[in-house]
Amino acid sequence: MELANEYGVDRKTFRRVLDRVGVKLTSGLVTPPEQSLIFEKLGFPEKMNKRILKIPH
Repeated sequence: MELANEYGVDRKTFRRVLDRVGVKLTSGLVTPPEQSLIFEKLGFPEKMNKRILKIPH
């Protein structure tokens, strides 16, 4: 799971974290609403924050 990599954890660990914060994913790819919920519950991953800051405005 690519999002697990963004957060710097194994995909199984990521699933357990999502379960703990009450995020239930459907099977298959993570949908945009699911991704938004993950970011709402966990915040943006540090790697992503660094990339966003580098985008010229």
